Amino acid sequence: MSDLLPGVRPDAIPGAVADTYTDPIVDPSTATGTVTAAAGANGANALSVAPALTRTQLLPPRFAPRLLLTLGLAILLAATVACNRSAEEPEAVAPAPRATMAVQSIAAPAVDLSSGPFGPPAPVDKLAVKPDIPHTATALFLQMQATPPPSRPATGGGEAGERAEGAPAAPLPLPLMGGGPGIAATPVPLAPATGGGGPPASDSAEYGYQGRSSRFAPPTPGLPPDLAATATALAYGSSQPAAPFGREDYGRIIPNVFHDPGLEPLSTLSIDVDTAAYSNVRRMIEDGNWPPADAVRIEEFVNYFSYADPLPDPSTGVPFGVRVEVAGHPWAPERRLVRLGIRGREIERRHRPAVNLVFLVDVSGSMSSPDKLPLVRESLRMLTYQLRADDRVAIVTYAGNARTVLGSTPGDHKQMILGAIDQLTPGGGTNGAAGIVTAYEKAREGFLDGGVNRVVLATDGDFNVGLTSTPTLTDFVAEQAAEGIALTAVGYGMGNLQDDRLESLSNRGDGNYAYIDSLEEASKVFVDQVTATLVTIARDVKLQVEFNPAEVGAYRLLGYENRLLAPQDFNDDTVDAGEVGAGHTLTVLYEIAPPGVSLDDPAVDDGAERPLHGGTGADDPDGRPAVDPLRYQDRIALTEHAERGELLSVKVRWKEPENENSALLTVPVFDHDLDFAEASDDLRFAAAVAAFGLALREAESDAAIELSAVLRMARGAIGLDPGGYRTDFVSLAEQALLLQERRSRIGMLSRP
Repeated sequence: MSDLLPGVRPDAIPGAVADTYTDPIVDPSTATGTVTAAAGANGANALSVAPALTRTQLLPPRFAPRLLLTLGLAILLAATVACNRSAEEPEAVAPAPRATMAVQSIAAPAVDLSSGPFGPPAPVDKLAVKPDIPHTATALFLQMQATPPPSRPATGGGEAGERAEGAPAAPLPLPLMGGGPGIAATPVPLAPATGGGGPPASDSAEYGYQGRSSRFAPPTPGLPPDLAATATALAYGSSQPAAPFGREDYGRIIPNVFHDPGLEPLSTLSIDVDTAAYSNVRRMIEDGNWPPADAVRIEEFVNYFSYADPLPDPSTGVPFGVRVEVAGHPWAPERRLVRLGIRGREIERRHRPAVNLVFLVDVSGSMSSPDKLPLVRESLRMLTYQLRADDRVAIVTYAGNARTVLGSTPGDHKQMILGAIDQLTPGGGTNGAAGIVTAYEKAREGFLDGGVNRVVLATDGDFNVGLTSTPTLTDFVAEQAAEGIALTAVGYGMGNLQDDRLESLSNRGDGNYAYIDSLEEASKVFVDQVTATLVTIARDVKLQVEFNPAEVGAYRLLGYENRLLAPQDFNDDTVDAGEVGAGHTLTVLYEIAPPGVSLDDPAVDDGAERPLHGGTGADDPDGRPAVDPLRYQDRIALTEHAERGELLSVKVRWKEPENENSALLTVPVFDHDLDFAEASDDLRFAAAVAAFGLALREAESDAAIELSAVLRMARGAIGLDPGGYRTDFVSLAEQALLLQERRSRIGMLSRP
């Protein structure tokens, strides 16, 4: 400890543990520095960042006055900020503990590091870091590089942020940015903050990136967003802070309402496994922002997670297994909850069909921030390491114009592919339409009969040059999908994410839509679930549920608002629907009110003045296939099936990838009167995730849902958790609860 400068020793904070790094801003041969994560006497997390000199390296005399002056100014500024804060804080709320950062060339105000899931929320100061003296940001970045992932706090029992009496404070959650389990994490020299550049390249094994890495910005929910963004931006050569929403665009969501099965017995929808909404909203919450209601798509929250539904029986020829569960309702005891689970057959990587990919990369000026093009490059590197010798890949970029960076190349020529990826740099306008047309041309040139042909679009979706009409673009990608070339859309960044456009393109392009906010999420999409992302096992998958009016008084579908179909669309094979990938799991949830139960809910549609949506078995006059005759009722009375106690029946229709004619599976469902506590972990966890989404929307009809109850549900239903994603959800719900409490205290319950 005597090696360090007086006044900034880590032992000044009880329990401090020091790690040493080499600061690239100064000559590494003459100086070292220390990053200290410590728990103070009051149990609060604290971070101390201080440069240090060894015994053999004396401080040059000319630096002593500057250092003393800087430290004095830091103390004075911290005291001033604290006084101003104390005057602004309500008397009933004790000021949160503060930690001070001492740096060589810049003094930061006292910054609260106890906000997030490990302590009470508190205001956060902005940190002014000059681009030419980024010592604080550099130290934080190097700490993120060199610190192993922290162990998560126990999630059982108690509310968010609660800790057993006498227990030590949770460690400051500084996760790993450049690695994870199985990945070397070493400090990487940083270039001066002059613009351009990208994240450090990572060495990979055969499949590369085995393990999980952390978010780009902000790197941890416990770190002040401004400081985290500054550290990341300076590390990658940008001094621009990230805007929260800016020009982000989300399609309007009109929440589903309850329907009377006596008048509307059929619920028909298209299903697929998009997950973008969950990771996008996670980014918002971790950045300290309450999400817009239209960004919350319930089905994408629920389908982000895997479930232990049965695999299909190979002898049946059905490409997926189906399980239906019915149990008590967690937040409305008078109702029942139905979970329909589908699990696609799995294909081992070595047995998957060959793939012909075109990476279509947005390199416009809007992609210059660290969470966009630099993260795109790392994502595509991960995907490249999953390719085999019989695969092919081309790279097309677009800014003001489209350009072919790499022609169709065998998948085992990895150095050539990686070299092309590393050369991607941002600049110019955003002619997305030209890029899309060029990408499909390259996909047709390398088309694989019997293989997977797919364009992977990586962008923020902000098209501002050339053809920018979303309907025209979606019509074009739909035509290409009909010819066997699918589109996967991957969104990046914040401030101008065009979510509605990317979702529409992926839906019409027979693909899926993911949002990548971190290396961890990139690994999930392009490594852990790469086969599901690339290989489709069932096309145009539709679901139709018929409810028995003798057992069901009203029903409501949770989510899928923009995937609803008309009853007659179910049997019409010309109607486009969603796709299911190899190994994908997906869930559909319904709320059911028994007959005679008063909903007392403004979101109820009694179906007045609408005809009964049932079929007669005869084709429509316009030649469209007929709606099937109803199972439980005709236009006069209930049928014998209705008297057998069936709750509902499920019909699934799909096409094999190379077939234009659909197949049908029908499953009748009974209610065995299970309580919610007796239901499977899958049903209970899916219910918690759906409730979380409904609570974020803050709809009047779901006002009874409390985030504290969501936490209790989720903690008790984690079960087997490969990858730790369910545990991550609990942490996210804790952060949302703290954010909600903060908004409540300062009178911001109305959505911004």
